[in-house]
Amino acid sequence: MKLVVHPSEAVLLHGPARFSIESGKGHVFYKESKAKEVIEVPSGVTYPFVSTTRTILLSNNDDVLIRIVKKSEIYPESWSRALKEIPDTIKDSSSNSAIIVAVGGISSGKSGFISSLAHLLLRMDCNVYMLDLDVGQNKLLIPGCLVLSRLDSSDKNPFPKGKILKAIFLGSNSPRGLLTTIIGACWKFKREWDHIVKQPNNESKKNVLLIDTTGYVSGLEASALKRTKLEIFNPNHVVLFPESMNSNSNDDLITVIESLQLEPHLLTIPPSIKAQNLQERRQTREAKYAQFFKKMTPMEFSMQELSFFSYSMKIEQVPDITNRLIGFLDENGWLIGLGYLKSINIKKGTLNVLARSLHDKIDLKKDANSILFSYIRLNEDGTEYQPSTMDTSIKSEMRERNKVSK
Repeated sequence: MKLVVHPSEAVLLHGPARFSIESGKGHVFYKESKAKEVIEVPSGVTYPFVSTTRTILLSNNDDVLIRIVKKSEIYPESWSRALKEIPDTIKDSSSNSAIIVAVGGISSGKSGFISSLAHLLLRMDCNVYMLDLDVGQNKLLIPGCLVLSRLDSSDKNPFPKGKILKAIFLGSNSPRGLLTTIIGACWKFKREWDHIVKQPNNESKKNVLLIDTTGYVSGLEASALKRTKLEIFNPNHVVLFPESMNSNSNDDLITVIESLQLEPHLLTIPPSIKAQNLQERRQTREAKYAQFFKKMTPMEFSMQELSFFSYSMKIEQVPDITNRLIGFLDENGWLIGLGYLKSINIKKGTLNVLARSLHDKIDLKKDANSILFSYIRLNEDGTEYQPSTMDTSIKSEMRERNKVSK
């Protein structure tokens, strides 16, 4: 299939799909692509390719889903303004660091905005770091994790990933009921960021931390969680998506932001964004699990050499524990590897797992101090073994989003 995209136009590319640029150039979230390059669109993901010249895209699949829209449907005026003001402010600031937090409901555009800002800041030659606190749809690793990465300008992924510096395993696809754990995690990440900023910087580059948050915005717990995150990180800029939140949540956050003496950037939801239903969100998670599982290797761990803990399960409950995602933690509680528990040999005292380290120089056999059992139960192909806690927890969020949109 051949597709011609004119300047000022954009095309929504739905995955899984593979597109090559025959001629011309454009960008996805300001990650530039030019002739002869390939754009890989993962399953469950939609990439907005904005053409800067007359561009010809080729796909070997005639059935691939595409839609041509105006550039303004991808980048409304409020986005374009914020994507100019924030980099300009960082550039003109005398400070060597800045923190930007994006807050909004489900499918509001937070990740797209953060990715666009990341690529623009990388072009400015900043040291750009991303903290993904979206436990349900984590872009830097897989759902169930909170991750801090340093981004790389050579990364061809429109959703930049970079090098994982630190990670925390929550063991759930939903933030509900984990308020204390998440707040503790935020403090750990804040201390890590303070350490990064204090390091000597011979290149005199600005250090910028971009924080993506969950779409969990309704209710007292959600409001408390968002409020506490803002107070912990004390950002220089807050990006809000008011249309995706109810008035009480929005007013509460505005009050906190004003107490921090900040003027929030209020963004509209791009018309091109289509909210995912429960099945689509589950398929997106499963695609991430399946991709991650491909690089796991079989390993055996002695139950005598590691400590185990979980939120509610006991090690003796073998049928309820196997087929789960597990996290390997170091002595400080940082996530250093992920595994899939296939079976437990109680008589032999061993765990048979598929495992993968998050860092090149980490040996899970030697460096893992403990194992965290999760709520996330999967089949070996990455599909969810049973309905995720995230499925039930986002129903009220989607109902709230529909009320707001009406």
